[in-house]
Amino acid sequence: MGGDGTSKNASRLRTFCIIWFGQLVSTLGSGVWAFALSVWVFQTTGSATQLALISFCATIPMVGSLRPSIILVGTCSFLFAQPIVNGCSQAIWLAKTPQAVQGRVFSIRRMIAWCTIPLSIGLAGPLADRVFEPLLAEGGALAASAGQVFGVGPGRGIALLWFILGVFLLLVWGVAVSIRSVRRVEEVHPDADEAAPEGAPAA
Repeated sequence: MGGDGTSKNASRLRTFCIIWFGQLVSTLGSGVWAFALSVWVFQTTGSATQLALISFCATIPMVGSLRPSIILVGTCSFLFAQPIVNGCSQAIWLAKTPQAVQGRVFSIRRMIAWCTIPLSIGLAGPLADRVFEPLLAEGGALAASAGQVFGVGPGRGIALLWFILGVFLLLVWGVAVSIRSVRRVEEVHPDADEAAPEGAPAA
């Protein structure tokens, strides 16, 4: 019996490693493809609109698998807004960063952004199961207050967590908009080619 259990565990571990490695290769490939495509589109067209349009078209295939649902419609709307936001952001970074250091700048930028993903995944589960779900369970601390809005029972704590994260995202946006150097970044900071001294060789 013990040998069978060990064999099953080894088989599951091997399957997990294969799936994990495939996902790793896929993620790395997607990252390289997205970076190369954004650089090529912006250098070819010089247009943030074209850059956003390319990203937008990449999200269209996801719509075919959606069933009518308020949650899915909201999620889809959020995803459709992402290419516009990411396209504008990418265009600004490409315009303001000298070509000679774009690889280093974008790799560090992506590393900082992506290193928060495992942290958020690691925190989301315990927060949902041990904090928010008990708060909105039957007889929970927030059942009589927030429960009137979000409901009471399984899954309602996760709904509250999503709402809090959405409010936090709006607060971050509000703070960013209130900072002039961020709000008017295209006017305050010159483009990389304009900032280069006259007579300097092109990157």
